[in-house]
Amino acid sequence: MRLSQFQPSKLEETLQVIREKHHIRGSQDVRVDKSIIDEVRTILENTESKKVPPLAWGFKKKQMLACLEIVALDRKGETADKAAAILMTRPKGMVILKGFRKLIRLYEHKLLEKVIKVQLESKGYDIFERTQFEPIRIKNWLLSETLGRGVFSEYKSTRKNERLDDYLSALPITEKDGLYKWSWRYLLVHGNFEDIRRESGQRIYSEFIDKDHIKFFKKFCVNYLNKLNKSKYWYEPILDLIAKEYGLPKGKMDRTAYENPFWDEINSSTKDELKNWLLKKRIEDFFGDDERSGFWKSYVEKGSISNAETILSNEGFMLDFGKFGVVEFKEIGNAAYIYPSDVFREYWRNAERRYHPSSFKDKSRTIKTVNWDGRILHFEGWQERAHQRIHRLLKL
Repeated sequence: MRLSQFQPSKLEETLQVIREKHHIRGSQDVRVDKSIIDEVRTILENTESKKVPPLAWGFKKKQMLACLEIVALDRKGETADKAAAILMTRPKGMVILKGFRKLIRLYEHKLLEKVIKVQLESKGYDIFERTQFEPIRIKNWLLSETLGRGVFSEYKSTRKNERLDDYLSALPITEKDGLYKWSWRYLLVHGNFEDIRRESGQRIYSEFIDKDHIKFFKKFCVNYLNKLNKSKYWYEPILDLIAKEYGLPKGKMDRTAYENPFWDEINSSTKDELKNWLLKKRIEDFFGDDERSGFWKSYVEKGSISNAETILSNEGFMLDFGKFGVVEFKEIGNAAYIYPSDVFREYWRNAERRYHPSSFKDKSRTIKTVNWDGRILHFEGWQERAHQRIHRLLKL
């Protein structure tokens, strides 16, 4: 075989693998020691701000990259601003490539994004041609208000039936990158009905409990409830998280009950639906297939029950009707006790300090009427008699 006929296919295959694993090439092999960063930091700290930009023309490659490291690490402050001024005075291709990769990893990073945008105005977007980033896409992203919004805008306009993970994973970024996490935060804080419904409940839940999103948790909850405002769209574990953190919203009849300020931001119709959903779930969880489950849920649907909680390590259950309250017990054979509001509230407040079912059974304190001692006995046909008595109590 003549040399002119040689086709280096294996070499090309190897180069392709390298390109896939190293998205931005060229100056990535330039290492900047901590000593150089410390040296440049000292220079910047000892130089007046107005005298900083001219330093750019005397800085060597590693000193310029040290400025990039300072911007990336500090994020804000006088020294970071000075380092940014150096970089924006003397745009360098190696800084753009390394800086853009850092921007994706550390996103959201306002100062670094500003530096990259100013440098690209001078050097142009063609510098990305030898990377896996498409120059035209990067330009469209960065011409938006922010890089993140540019990425999300592209997703919304071109990937309407695609889940966010599928879109992001096709980009040269990873789940650990800040831009990936930011995109999910943006979807959960600002996404509309279609954006959120497109994702699985389990996937959304994983973002809700991610420790990196702690300070956004409330905003996630508000947007989730207001946009998916019907119980048929909700994912149960997410509602459990919300109820655990913020309690239940007040019902229409709960004029005096405490309500966490969180619920002020939730649509009233959504609050009513959520409250009923959670109450029925608590009843179902406690009673299971017992006939008492359907009996008490019927009063949730009528809007009569304002709250319900388990007691006695899940062996007892309290249902708050406002004007009165009911204490039920899991073990079949126990009667339900109906107490006037003041007595019921006392039991409710002290429930955690009572450890035996007998401490919730006091016929001397129940509501009494003619021929009735204030208890519901679950004999055959008990539901009809109980409905009549509760109906009269609700009318009082």
